[in-house]
Amino acid sequence: VEDDKVFSEYVKNLINGMGNKAIVATTGTEGLRLVRKTPVDAILLDLTLPDISGIDVLHILKSTPELRCIPVYIISNSEKDN
Repeated sequence: VEDDKVFSEYVKNLINGMGNKAIVATTGTEGLRLVRKTPVDAILLDLTLPDISGIDVLHILKSTPELRCIPVYIISNSEKDN
């Protein structure tokens, strides 16, 4: 679940190149919809999404009995001003 289309395409190609199949969602709502209808082995989750917070998505995943056992890996880009 990543809203940066360039980065999500890069990660998708990387995962597919390793012999796995990646499905990309660009919003938290879309990610939750997809994971409910498509069996997945793991989720890469960005914390900053355009519709709902990645933390909220994580909370929903972990409080839904049929989804809570799916491993979730947090990926997020944070730019710091120096």
